[in-house]
Amino acid sequence: MNDFIYEGTEVLENLKEATNYNNSLRDLVVGHAKPGRTLDFGAGIGTFSEMMKADLSPECLEVDEKQAAFLEKSGFRVHRDLTFNGDFDYIYSLNVLEHIEDDEDIAVSLVDSLKHGGRLLIFVPAFNTLFSDLDKKVGHFRRYRIDSLRSLFDETKVEIIKARYFDTIGFLFALLFKFLNLKTDSVNKKNIIIFDKIFYPLNFILDPLFSRFIGKNVYVIIEKK
Repeated sequence: MNDFIYEGTEVLENLKEATNYNNSLRDLVVGHAKPGRTLDFGAGIGTFSEMMKADLSPECLEVDEKQAAFLEKSGFRVHRDLTFNGDFDYIYSLNVLEHIEDDEDIAVSLVDSLKHGGRLLIFVPAFNTLFSDLDKKVGHFRRYRIDSLRSLFDETKVEIIKARYFDTIGFLFALLFKFLNLKTDSVNKKNIIIFDKIFYPLNFILDPLFSRFIGKNVYVIIEKK
């Protein structure tokens, strides 16, 4: 995995401007954390590692060489391979698994990396019907539904604590984006800021009503038995 080069760094830079969305993710991750040693799996440029630093002091796993070097310069302990054996109390992964062709193998390795009673939060894009040129541009192999995400884990070894969709209004916008066949450059910093400030807050009303059914993303939280 160490020769991996992530093609979506520009998108990550633009998404740093999505303040409401990022704060919601921070609240999700911190709100379900287990105290102890924490790993940010696929930390990228460290947007969320920085946001979690005060609460979780995460270590980072990043296989992209440039991004790993950037994380190290930012003061994080960085790992390049998933070669742990029951070392972590909590692992979270935000929009990473969709970039990995063999996601089943990685899911097993993530569970193996947890202590007994440790917790894993996986957050990924939802619904293949939303799969677009933007997914291709940033190297997505797939999008998920609740059932397909749950199926990655052997439920004799883990307990599913929660599985829900996330970002109802984002689902509707992504569907419109695909229907209108908009160019990927329309997902620019300016439009991200407009969506995040004006439309994303609608999720504070919509997500509690619709998170069992639709969302631009989906997440699962498990504990190792």
